[in-house]
Amino acid sequence: MSSVEVAVGKVGEVNFNHAKDIANEFTGLLRVANNMQGSAALSEEFSHLLVGIYKDTPLIQRAINYLKNPDAAANILGDKYYDYLEAYAGDMDRVAEEAVGHMLRE
Repeated sequence: MSSVEVAVGKVGEVNFNHAKDIANEFTGLLRVANNMQGSAALSEEFSHLLVGIYKDTPLIQRAINYLKNPDAAANILGDKYYDYLEAYAGDMDRVAEEAVGHMLRE
């Protein structure tokens, strides 16, 4: 933002033309089933996208490191913890990233 905009009290702005261009680029980036379960999965898949984009930031790194603890990850993933543990062949880094995505979804 320019100093003039800030000086008059403006604190943010959305450029909808740019947002539309970005949205058009997102087509096909996230894929979910075309039903209620797929609709519910959209927020989780978007959360995983954010985890991937910001994986190297301190906040996401702290969350991943914390959730490498099996008890912490199981607390977030609930009954599906063992399903993810098996799907990711015991790789706690991947299980932790899955758990962070679930946390962001909520």
